[in-house]
Amino acid sequence: MGWGIGLAVHGVVVFLVTGGGGLYQRLLEQERTRAARQRDAW
Repeated sequence: MGWGIGLAVHGVVVFLVTGGGGLYQRLLEQERTRAARQRDAW
């Protein structure tokens, strides 16, 4: 049972990191935009 949960979590992480429909890239782009906005605010 425990290894099944670990395997499922691993599968989700691998899916997100290796594409996941571009989710990782979208999150990265949002972070960059937010950081640039904060930098320009000062």
